[in-house]
Amino acid sequence: MNLKRLIAALSISGCALGATAGWLALRPPAVDLPNQAAAGPGSHSAPTVKSSAFTARNTAETKSNFVWATVETNDYKAFVTNLRAIKCPEATVRDIIIAEMDRYFADRELPFKTPPEPASAVGSARVPESAQQKRARLKQDYERRKQLREVELEKAAILKQLLDYDLPLEPLRGWRTRNYERFESAINALPAEKRERVRAIQEAYWELSDALNDQRADKLAGAKNAEYIQHYKENNDKRLAALGGILTPDELENYEMRCSSVAGKLARNLSDFKPTEEEFREIWRGRHEIEEPYGGTMTASAADGNKPDPKKEEELAAKLRASMGDERYNSYLKAQDSNYQSLSRLRERFGLNQDAIDQAYTLMRQNPTILDNPGKRVEIVDGKQVQTPQPEPPREALAKLKSILGENAYLIATANSPWASLPEP
Repeated sequence: MNLKRLIAALSISGCALGATAGWLALRPPAVDLPNQAAAGPGSHSAPTVKSSAFTARNTAETKSNFVWATVETNDYKAFVTNLRAIKCPEATVRDIIIAEMDRYFADRELPFKTPPEPASAVGSARVPESAQQKRARLKQDYERRKQLREVELEKAAILKQLLDYDLPLEPLRGWRTRNYERFESAINALPAEKRERVRAIQEAYWELSDALNDQRADKLAGAKNAEYIQHYKENNDKRLAALGGILTPDELENYEMRCSSVAGKLARNLSDFKPTEEEFREIWRGRHEIEEPYGGTMTASAADGNKPDPKKEEELAAKLRASMGDERYNSYLKAQDSNYQSLSRLRERFGLNQDAIDQAYTLMRQNPTILDNPGKRVEIVDGKQVQTPQPEPPREALAKLKSILGENAYLIATANSPWASLPEP
């Protein structure tokens, strides 16, 4: 920890200031932990500090009329008690102890903090990695992070003993790509006392999932088959069962919703719809069941290339219409239309009012050829090629659209239109 930042953060007065400033300026350069402290989490005794530099320290103590030796002790538990007894702010006590733990563990953590360079980057000849080499390197990097995590857990256990403080740890990332930030956000939203257990379950699942994907890649060259999907679902069933033993049903649903790729897509697509919390939950439950049916974040289309079951889509549509009512449901559908989303962005950019956006959207719905031109088609009739005529440009609709949006917004709205090169209406 940066000492200057620590010193700047200390805002205590009187003897507490003298004691803390004296520790920061004159603390010994090394910390020794007894051998049993390295035995593993749960078996640590309190680390000790070697007392030294008494001459310099006595000078500082004379000026402040404070005897630092009455606070400092080789027993860190007693050291914490003494700091609290002189009214040292709890945040400062925590900073002092964490700084010492960081210094003690630094040498042990350092070898695991720097990932090895790819083989292709070593030496003068740079040969691209094969897929197998890259996977092996990423897995080796994962093993390095696992070793770092063991040291971090040891440090966290000591801090828990000394301060009853839970050292925040980032999720241990697997060796395959996924949106880890989304999971980290979901974990941090849980009650503090449950986060570490949930994180451990999620990390164990990632390791299983990555190994399963490696097997799939080796056996099927990237294809996802029924056997893979079955194992994927089994792994997620176990993950959900383990999480259910820690989280309440509401907490589990909130966690899954935060992790879900479908929820992220809904949040983007429904920004104009502005669903209530209950509406969003109902929509997500239905979409999650249809699009993520295997218990994880893998979508059905990604798994087998199939589109969602039309029957399930109809059932969800009927359920949402019944709960929302026709007007609200139609607004929900409109918010997901790509043309409406494009118009909404123009509203924000050019300061258009909602009425103009609604009028433009209605016009585009009534005149789909504004943006969709099928062009000339060639058909085979009686063994001969026959070209169908090109549709007439929707000039009146384009002129009306321009009057609604204004010239600048109109030019952007029709930039990808097949009629963009026409003379202005």
